[in-house]
Amino acid sequence: MDAGNTKITIINKALSHIKVANITSLDQVCEPARQANLFYDCVRKSTLRACDWRFATKKILLNLLGTVEQAQLYPADLSKQDYIPGWLYTYAYPAGCARLRKIFNAEMFYNITPFNDRSLADRSAKINLFEICRSPRTDVIAVGCNLPNVSAEITADITDESQFDDMFQDSISWGLAEELCIPLSCDMEMQQYVAAESKKCLEEAKRKNGGEGTEMAPRQSNYEAVRD
Repeated sequence: MDAGNTKITIINKALSHIKVANITSLDQVCEPARQANLFYDCVRKSTLRACDWRFATKKILLNLLGTVEQAQLYPADLSKQDYIPGWLYTYAYPAGCARLRKIFNAEMFYNITPFNDRSLADRSAKINLFEICRSPRTDVIAVGCNLPNVSAEITADITDESQFDDMFQDSISWGLAEELCIPLSCDMEMQQYVAAESKKCLEEAKRKNGGEGTEMAPRQSNYEAVRD
C-alpha cells in the first residue's frame, strides 16, 4: 500500500502513458480532466473484477432473505417468501462488493466427512454452486444457493486509493490510458500499443497476485532432471 496514491497520481500516470500533459486538479477546466473523470470509476471497478486481488479480499457472513421451507410453513406471510426459485436459501448480495467469488459455510471446512470419497475439484464445485439474480419479492440483488449459514469471499469495492497495491495501481493506469487514448490523442497506433501494454500489465499482476500466500515447490534444474 502507498499512502501517496491518489486519484490524481493514477490519472497523471495514465496521461503520461499517452503523452498528454498532467492535470493538477479533477476540477481543472480541460479535456484531460473531463475525460478522466468520465472513465476513472468504470476502469477502477472493471479492474477490481478482473482479478482476485489480495488487498481487496474480504470474507463476510451473508444475510438470509428467505428460504423455501419458510414459504411452505408460512404461505400467508409474504415477508418469509423472498427466495429465488430453484434454491433452498436466498441471501442478500453483500454491500460494497465488486465481485462475489465463492460461498462456503463452516461445515465445508471443518466437517469434511461428506467429501471423503470425492475429489477436491468436486468439493470446490459444490462450495461455489450459487446464482446471483434479483429476488422475486423485494427486487434486490440476491444470492441463491443450497447451503445454510453462508459466508462469502468477495472482492471489496475499494475506493480509497491509498489502499491500492502497486500492481493494481499500474493496472488501473494502463486501463485508463487505453480508454483515454482516442478521445485525447486520436492516435490509433498509440491506442493499439497502450491496449497491448494494458493487457500485459494486468496479466503480470494476476500472476504475481496469484503467487502471494502460496508456497511454491522448488524448481528442479535441467541438470538434475537429466541425472534423475
